[in-house]
Amino acid sequence: MQIGKRRTTWKYIWTVPVIYALIAGIEALFTGTVTGVVVGAVYLNGNFVLSTWVPFIWGWINVLVLVVSSFSIQGGL
Repeated sequence: MQIGKRRTTWKYIWTVPVIYALIAGIEALFTGTVTGVVVGAVYLNGNFVLSTWVPFIWGWINVLVLVVSSFSIQGGL
């Protein structure tokens, strides 16, 4: 019976968003770590005081760049 097969495929569809979220979390952890180390090294070598707000704002800038670059630009100058 084909009806039974349809149910089993819909039964596991919830794993797709979970897998995407897991991959996104791993990528965010890796990117955040690399960015934090680079920004920290630049501030340490430049003898600047690194506030805790700098990595936070830098992370939001990265998020906004990813969001803006995900849209296709229609037209332009």
